[in-house]
Amino acid sequence: MKIFAVYGRVKFTKKPEWLDAFREKYDEPFEIHVTLKQPCFLPEEEIEGVKGMMCQLLTIKREPLRFQFNELVAHKDATMVGSKNSSALIQFQKELCSTLSEYTGYLKEEYRGYEKDFWPHITIARDLSDERYQ
Repeated sequence: MKIFAVYGRVKFTKKPEWLDAFREKYDEPFEIHVTLKQPCFLPEEEIEGVKGMMCQLLTIKREPLRFQFNELVAHKDATMVGSKNSSALIQFQKELCSTLSEYTGYLKEEYRGYEKDFWPHITIARDLSDERYQ
């Protein structure tokens, strides 16, 4: 059994100067991404089939998915910058999850809701103490 997820790399056209230093101080050094398919269990014998589905989905000619991060949600466990108006990305995520709909053995049950109620965002801080959160 393997675990798989689908992430979209974020390529900024205008990245705030403070972002890298802020993430270095308050976040883990993950590559900036948007999670499109939450982590799920995958039987090893189905890996090639999932790769084929993904190749088929991703070879369709598409325009780049452009959107703005224009909303801040700050909590001690995670501070995120998200997008309110990213209909093309939301549509793509729904299509991707529909393609992979038989894979619902989520690593954590709460991930099911994150995938269903998709909100494109990047995490910029996580697991903050009270002092750091302030």
